Amino acid sequence: MSGFFKKYQKAIIWVIVVAFFVGGVALVSLNQAGVFNNQPTDTGPTAATIATVNGEAVPTELATRAATSILNQYKTYYESVGQSMNDLTSGAKGALFLLEIRVQGLNRTIQHVLFGQAARERKIQVARSDINAAFATQYNDLLESNNVTEEDLEQMLTQQQQSLSVFKDSIRADVEIQLRDEALQADIVGDISPSDEDLAQYFEANISLYDNPESIRASHILVADESTAQDLYEQLQAGADFAELAREYSNDAGTKDSGGDVSWFERGMMVTEFEDAAFALGIGEISSPVLTSYGYHIIKLTDRTAASVPSLEDIKDTVRDGYIAEQEASLFSEWYTDLYNSSEIEILDPLLNAYLMQGEDLDLALAEYERLLADNEVGDSYFEYYIGRAYETRMSQLASEKIALEAIVDPTEEDLVQIEALAELQPQLKAKALEHYLNSLKEDAVEVDDAFVNRVLLLDPNSIDARYILGELYADRGDIQNAEAQFSAIIADAPGYIRAYIASGDLGVKVGELDKAILRFENALALDPRDASTRAGILSSLASAHIGLGQLDEAALYIEQTEGLDPGNSELYIVRGDLAAAQLAEAVGERDALEAIEGRTSAQDLQLAEVKGRINALADLAVGYYETAIQFVGTMLDLRLQLGQVYLLSGRFGDAEEAFRGVLARSPYRVEAYEGLAALQIAQDNIEGALENLYAGYSRSFNDQEKGRIAAAILEYAPDDVAIRLEYAGILADQSAWSSAIREYGAVLASAPTQVEAYLGIADAYRARQENSAALDYLRRGINYAALDSQKEALYVAIIETMQTLQGVGQPLTGEGLNTRIELARLYLKQSRSAKALEQLELVQVDIPDYRLDEVNALIIEAGGAVQLPVEDLEDEATDEIPASEDASDAASDDS
Repeated sequence: MSGFFKKYQKAIIWVIVVAFFVGGVALVSLNQAGVFNNQPTDTGPTAATIATVNGEAVPTELATRAATSILNQYKTYYESVGQSMNDLTSGAKGALFLLEIRVQGLNRTIQHVLFGQAARERKIQVARSDINAAFATQYNDLLESNNVTEEDLEQMLTQQQQSLSVFKDSIRADVEIQLRDEALQADIVGDISPSDEDLAQYFEANISLYDNPESIRASHILVADESTAQDLYEQLQAGADFAELAREYSNDAGTKDSGGDVSWFERGMMVTEFEDAAFALGIGEISSPVLTSYGYHIIKLTDRTAASVPSLEDIKDTVRDGYIAEQEASLFSEWYTDLYNSSEIEILDPLLNAYLMQGEDLDLALAEYERLLADNEVGDSYFEYYIGRAYETRMSQLASEKIALEAIVDPTEEDLVQIEALAELQPQLKAKALEHYLNSLKEDAVEVDDAFVNRVLLLDPNSIDARYILGELYADRGDIQNAEAQFSAIIADAPGYIRAYIASGDLGVKVGELDKAILRFENALALDPRDASTRAGILSSLASAHIGLGQLDEAALYIEQTEGLDPGNSELYIVRGDLAAAQLAEAVGERDALEAIEGRTSAQDLQLAEVKGRINALADLAVGYYETAIQFVGTMLDLRLQLGQVYLLSGRFGDAEEAFRGVLARSPYRVEAYEGLAALQIAQDNIEGALENLYAGYSRSFNDQEKGRIAAAILEYAPDDVAIRLEYAGILADQSAWSSAIREYGAVLASAPTQVEAYLGIADAYRARQENSAALDYLRRGINYAALDSQKEALYVAIIETMQTLQGVGQPLTGEGLNTRIELARLYLKQSRSAKALEQLELVQVDIPDYRLDEVNALIIEAGGAVQLPVEDLEDEATDEIPASEDASDAASDDS
């Protein structure tokens, strides 16, 4: 979007000018931030030189600074209109955009060098006094237009670790180049003196440039919500002052102080919804609330000018200036093209050189891309994506050529041969594009997104690799259903595609469907993968799934099969540690059961001693495996948590506490560590400390499953915590655990009968179980405790919905339901939500037209609606309106 109000355009332009000047000196360099870091690092003798122009070296730094300046212009513009450049610069498409920016920067730098060479050859120099005067003008205009002082600017530059003197030198250098280029252009194009005929022809050809389109002047009030907008609109309809309301309520800081005045604008300068509503108004008219991406607007049209076309005589000087500028630009462009083509220009960056070839000879560029790829001369991770895009471009060109040839009514033999050749070439180009895209998708450094994958799928909807990657994207976003659908479809279409089985199994583990996960992993194993790492990974996953099901003997069998497969695979050590930890938990349970026996036999004492020895051995084994895994992968918090649990199970409380606190020191939001500390403190009878950690973990959790688990633990030791119990009930309801939710809501109401949220929650749970009578009973009870309008509204709406369900779909409501609608309408009127109130009142009259008719009609009038008269009044009106002649006619008819 080009911006919301015309008055911001000048500021936006100046922000871009600032960005252009600051380019590589005052803004944080985007190149330093890694934006252009996909290019290979060249350590050779030409690393500092990106090109040569007629033997003159072009510094890489100069081209990079020019590219950074261009990118800063984009960045600053996007930020000025409240948008982010992330979509423009992220992913494969963003990498291509940044490559184009680098090319633009190089072209700008080459042009700079050629202009300099031409100026020296023509002995063009700019007087220092002219430079100083132009610098002073531009610098002062920059400060004035941005409403900053030199002190403000210096402070801003200091924050960016730059100096005012360097900034001024940058502007002065740009001004000198600008004046030099203007002098060069004047020397090249000479004096242009158009005739009256020239001007007439130019005016006729460019008349749209001089049209004065219809324009309007408007004011607006911008608010965030519909309710406020409707209330303000109703106040305006009642005669309130528009400017005063704008100053008091409008969220548009740029116009509210002027009473909402937007000033003059033409079509195309506003967002569509605002523009359409404004242009549809008459002068003085006020629109009802208009929704745009900015919020709700109430618009008042204050003036309008009709479209007009001036005569040439009226604007002859303006037309002459336009004609001269166009001619100068055309002549200078022709001169520069000739100069460029006649110059000896060598691009030393191989990727930029190949990309520039595309504009001249795409087939030659493709050949160069393939050579660079074969020789491994380009280190850009997205290189094969660029090649794929080039092949797609060539496909489009040939498709256009083929369509043009096929449109020939009477084609020659040569045309037919060419059509056949193009038809044969298309699938070859498509295959090459797909090959390079798929290779790029497999690059670890490539940021895969929907746009990239869908580009591949458009070329080949059956591409298994692309479909698999799309499934991975779904899985990464937590869209388990679509991810599983992709993997299952791949398994059906390509039963030998082992990665789909593994990915589907991983999803099963993630959602707790371990039996299904085991089946997928077994299917993958049955495909007999020869790669040792892949086979070890599948076996490891099978062992983990069996551990999750408590099938430890099966897990041990799979772990045995991993011996010698992939010695450096940390996952194998982790799963062995997990097995030992699970066996440890079993042994601890066995120990606790034996210790609970009163009057143990000697055999049981021997058994207890053996179990304790096994506990120590298993604990040491688990710790050893986890510590080995940490040596491979570094300090993983998950492993530290596992270690803490092993220490806790084996009674090594000091080590357990150190492990859990070490995790929290690195990540205070790892909830499992708080749970571990709480379990440790419970084992030490420190309930107060345990609750403190449980509350800390609960407050830091963003996962409902985690929060539910911790809430249950808190309530075990703090059963009177109504707030936690109420939240716990909501979590259970969100998980559709309706019986458990009802139990918890009931416990809340037993101890805090005024909790309206609990009445609403328990009613929702009963409604979900189709027990609507019970739900209605709780909603009726909740009304007695509703103190807030929001609570009353929620209860009224729920009562109406529940009673509608009890009555049956399409059946009218009766007394209680209609009374509730009327009360809800009263509430809406109290909140100035007239439209919502009217909706409820009209529904009352739809169900029973004469229900509490006088009262309902009075409320309808208050809401601004049209009332319904009683039936007898309608009959009286009908009788009164019959003409006398008709009465006589009817009487005569009756007599006959």
